[in-house]
Amino acid sequence: MTRRRMDQLARGYAIVYSTANQTRNHYNMWLAEDTARRLKKQFEALYGEPMYTVGVGGSGGAIQQYLFAQNAPGLLDAAIPLYSYPDMVTQTIYAFDCEPLEYFFDVQDADNTRWGDAEERSVIQGLAANSNVNSRFNIISVAASLFDSRYRNRANGATECVEGWRGLVPLVNNPNFVHFFKSFSEDLFDKVHWTHWENLRQFYGAGENGYANTTWDNEGVQYGLKALVNGDISIDTFLKVNASIGGWKAQENQSDEKLWFLNGGLLPVRLSVWSEQNLNTGTIANPAKRSRASLEAINGVYRSGHVFLGDVEIPIVDMRHYLDKKPDMHHSSASFSARERIRRARGHAENQLIWMSHKDYNPLGEALDVIDRWMSNIVENPSKGVVGNRPEDAHDRCFDKKGNVLAAGSEVWNGEWNGLASGKCMREYPIHSTSRQEAGAPITDDVFKCALQPVERALAKGVYGPHTEEITGRIDDLLRIFPTGVCNYNEQDLARPKDQLIPRGIPVKIAGHLIDPDYRQGKVLQGASAEEAEIKSAPVSVPVEGVPEQEL
Repeated sequence: MTRRRMDQLARGYAIVYSTANQTRNHYNMWLAEDTARRLKKQFEALYGEPMYTVGVGGSGGAIQQYLFAQNAPGLLDAAIPLYSYPDMVTQTIYAFDCEPLEYFFDVQDADNTRWGDAEERSVIQGLAANSNVNSRFNIISVAASLFDSRYRNRANGATECVEGWRGLVPLVNNPNFVHFFKSFSEDLFDKVHWTHWENLRQFYGAGENGYANTTWDNEGVQYGLKALVNGDISIDTFLKVNASIGGWKAQENQSDEKLWFLNGGLLPVRLSVWSEQNLNTGTIANPAKRSRASLEAINGVYRSGHVFLGDVEIPIVDMRHYLDKKPDMHHSSASFSARERIRRARGHAENQLIWMSHKDYNPLGEALDVIDRWMSNIVENPSKGVVGNRPEDAHDRCFDKKGNVLAAGSEVWNGEWNGLASGKCMREYPIHSTSRQEAGAPITDDVFKCALQPVERALAKGVYGPHTEEITGRIDDLLRIFPTGVCNYNEQDLARPKDQLIPRGIPVKIAGHLIDPDYRQGKVLQGASAEEAEIKSAPVSVPVEGVPEQEL
């Protein structure tokens, strides 16, 4: 840690750090926040109150900064989230789609030669892919192909789903799997449900089966909807992928993983990179069963502050290397997901800058310089607020491999995500999407449980674009695949609490000064639009197992 932060120490910064703020150890944001508070208090007791406190950390460290700024105003005065995500739990929404989709491409639709090119899979997965890199699972797949023919037709290249997320879903969702199982006695291993849900059981709650509840849901999700509308996949492929892909089995019905060496095996005879033994799969004639989330669990993570709502006041420089070509799990679109959540919550996102650079250059020094001047302005003129004190040269920007600024300004990151012509930085470092965005969800990627609409209503609204008439002829297939309806992403998350989760109007303490919060008119989804209301003839019932309908 000291070696990595020598430059900051030389600049006059002090550094406080704890392993309890490493998300490789846990994702309990209450524990992380409590630890950070204690660290800061201890520092102040020893050395006095600092001029300001700025967070610096990547991935899980970035998540903590966004959530601390939202949940604990005054803990951080500024933030430099690196390789950010808005939070951890909303990552699961699209990450859990990865293996079902990879299994579809590799096995269920293996006769379709199109999927032999990894980049072609992005039309449904959304996430980045590169046909010119070798997957880190190639050697394993070659060995497994000696025993299992499913591994003999490997895709050229690699997808983010494989390179970034493979093996992580079981750590969150499979109660029978933990990669460090040798650290525990067999007796203890059998008594514990080894899931993220169980680790945060106090927030997710638990069912009568004794297992912690989960937030993951894909009921009504139309995978590849955008690709269908744009003519990038056929109606047959659209129907096949949605019929084939179900949800993950309930935790009590899951079996151990088959990840070869991670399970202690010597030969890849029991290898399954897709975890298909824990998936619900199907066909057009007999569609797969989708997963339904626990509304109690979703309510719990919202109310406990584990979801980033975007309500943050402090200066933020969201910074990352562009790794989408690798492809790496730290995809660049996550920064824009955070931005849109901030804009939606506050009516603007002028306190957040997005910086992106070539992987060979690290602009952290420049980011600290901007933050230092920004904080100095706030100390000198607290009445001007955060945005009013932003330095004139503090803009969104992008850098090349030598550190040259390729472009800077308020328009450099415009693009499809905000409906504007692509700016120079977006053209240099184009972002990708996710499987849920490709199914029609917003870039915020925070809809746990979509509002459902009958298939007939979706057809009447023209959801399927130029293919509406043709797909109407396949309505029996659609109704069989989506018996409870399809997602209506024009409405907000069905399970999000309706009351105000964060009180507004309370001044925020930044660098020792109380700053009035800067709220402006924002876009808030209140429900169906007037046009939709005319089409909607009756309320859409969304029954959920074990939960009375009125709780929806």
